[in-house]
Amino acid sequence: MLFRTAANPGKRWIKGTQGWEEYSVQSEVIAESMHINNVKKVIEMFLKRKQEKRYKHDCLSTAPVSKCSAKECVSWIQISSHGSKECHGYSTLGEFLRRVHITNSVWQEGRFHYVMCLIELVVGEKFYSLSGTARKNLFNIIGTLVDRVLDTKESIRQMKKIVYSVMKLMFMYKVSYIGSNQIWYEEIEVVRTWIRKLKLLKIIPRVDLSITLTDMPIEVQRIIVQSLNDHRDLESMSHVNKIFKELCNEPDVWRNMCLHHFTEQQLAECEEVLERRRRKSLLSGSSIHDVTWKVKYHFMLRRYELKEEFADPLMLCRKCRILFWQDSGHPCVSENMTSLYEKIPPRKLVSLFQLPNI
Repeated sequence: MLFRTAANPGKRWIKGTQGWEEYSVQSEVIAESMHINNVKKVIEMFLKRKQEKRYKHDCLSTAPVSKCSAKECVSWIQISSHGSKECHGYSTLGEFLRRVHITNSVWQEGRFHYVMCLIELVVGEKFYSLSGTARKNLFNIIGTLVDRVLDTKESIRQMKKIVYSVMKLMFMYKVSYIGSNQIWYEEIEVVRTWIRKLKLLKIIPRVDLSITLTDMPIEVQRIIVQSLNDHRDLESMSHVNKIFKELCNEPDVWRNMCLHHFTEQQLAECEEVLERRRRKSLLSGSSIHDVTWKVKYHFMLRRYELKEEFADPLMLCRKCRILFWQDSGHPCVSENMTSLYEKIPPRKLVSLFQLPNI
């Protein structure tokens, strides 16, 4: 029993066996006992709060943790090449394919083209650097891409290129294949199924008498041709009829292609090299070909990489080194750091995972 006197409000007294004594911290005892179930509840609440505080820090870890399901649900990954106190473990391309919702992003309109270009680079450059689990995740993504292409009939040419590249690599590097022969045969059968589905894909021609592309005025057709940003589409459209062949060979079309895919510095270097070649051929007396915009485009296509733009690319926060989708966000501790966000194209994304064991 505790008692506080009016004369000495700063002191407390406790009644003992020998009368009233001044209370001290050493003499504090628990007078009431708690039921064992209440004790368990208090301990569980304490541990739960500790775990919630710890999760905010541990969720930044990129190390593979098979028993932690919370890390499988995040839509971002922290880029790190080595372990540290701030970032445990390391980042790999396999972890990226598993954790950053690539499969779900295939069905989103703004991310489809980005995922398609990314998977094409992974298959072409990193296919046999992937582990068995990462290759399984890659096959799931490719299967989802095939379903999307069959449903929407978009990017058929690019999808066929990816699938045939996988088949070629599977046979070319069978000796160094990671996994058993049974798994290899199962994956080969999966790829053959993709190929059969893509071969059966056909664009059904129209049978109605409504207006078509060739029925539109020549000015409208020119605007449609100039809106294309892939030279393969221009070459395919040039085989439709004579009018489209003339439109696809107009200088303004290829000029827009050059300005869209290449920088001004690259264009200046290209013109300088082509001018030197023209003067050299003029002195040698050989035939001189006109340096058209189409010639400039194909020259720069062989020398430089295409500058691509995507509606919803992956973002990299230079503050915390976290890779994330723009609409999903990331758990950065700083506020108003939008100026530090950097758009990561597929080519640069693949180069971020330059580790020997991916």
